[in-house]
Amino acid sequence: MSKQSPRDIFPQRTMELFYLLKSNAARMLQKAVEANILPRLKNSGIKCADCGAPAKGYDRRDYFEPLKVEPVCHTCNLRRGSALKTFDKIAWRKYAKTQL
Repeated sequence: MSKQSPRDIFPQRTMELFYLLKSNAARMLQKAVEANILPRLKNSGIKCADCGAPAKGYDRRDYFEPLKVEPVCHTCNLRRGSALKTFDKIAWRKYAKTQL
């Protein structure tokens, strides 16, 4: 019997959890900016963490840590790609629970 990926076993529910985490992280970031915990980037002079250009948004690599973000420009944000390891964490946690 070949090993199956957790994505193959739980694709729909895992994607639902992924998008729930992603939307919650976006909401938390918005609230942090509104509460002045994180600075607003528009006209702030904050530089991109990667290239030094003016930052246009915040990038997070892990949706389990929603406020662990770095300011990045649009180009660097695209270059970084999506934070897929969150998807893998969710899938593996769910898979591990079924194996207990």
